[in-house]
Amino acid sequence: MALLHAMDLDRLIAIALSADDEDDTYWDSVRELRKRGTHDVFQRAAELCSAPDARSRELGLDLLAQLGSEAERPFLEDVIRIATPLANDSDAVVRRSAISALGHQWDVRSLPTLLQRQFDADANVRWAVAQAIPNVVSAPPEPTAVAALMALMRDEDSDVRDWATFGIGSLLDVDGNEIRQALTERLDDPDGDTAGEALVGLARRGDLGIVDRVNALLANPKVGNLIVEAAGELADPRLIPALERLREAGWAASDPLGGILETAIGACRSGKPVSRDA
Repeated sequence: MALLHAMDLDRLIAIALSADDEDDTYWDSVRELRKRGTHDVFQRAAELCSAPDARSRELGLDLLAQLGSEAERPFLEDVIRIATPLANDSDAVVRRSAISALGHQWDVRSLPTLLQRQFDADANVRWAVAQAIPNVVSAPPEPTAVAALMALMRDEDSDVRDWATFGIGSLLDVDGNEIRQALTERLDDPDGDTAGEALVGLARRGDLGIVDRVNALLANPKVGNLIVEAAGELADPRLIPALERLREAGWAASDPLGGILETAIGACRSGKPVSRDA
């Protein structure tokens, strides 16, 4: 196959439409078109969003989500105008792509649309909502946004719970008894990533009640990096021996985020949590 950057607009769109939306072929074509960010690409994406077939509408939205410079968002108003009604599309894949496109605009005007879909029958749509909400809130975040993520933390789908817990735990600057209780409920979640995100969320809030749990988890030489991250957020010297044992066991070399181990050790020695260490 020829290099993507050498292909014209029609060829790239044809490739994307013929590929599975979970394949690299699809996303490589989408990324190439997004990168070009021209008005011609926008126009074709907008036309796709009005197509009778769901596959075309999905592609159009996936293109609009991050079309052009992310910092400038040159098509912001148009993306919101086009994607908002498609968040109620009859096809769940289109609804998911519409929610994702709105989330990538980082605009609070999209929050009401996202909240309308928090109880969507399709788990992938709810997952997109959990991902998108933290991107479109004010500072401090709207109570409705916080409440929606807390509800999604109890979703039946593990991926939805994972992202909602990450949103509440690490992305939103919120605290209080209700927030901590919601995070505590997820500590024994059957999904390990969700439980890990809950632990990080409590650690970021300085909840020393989880120190013993983190210490016990660090005894496992195959412990996940979220637990090590939580140790760095706690910045408690009682965790240093367990962290140093992981160092001696070569944990850093076996984990894709291995560098976080030394960061956590430094935080525990200095008493300065990673996220608050200037």
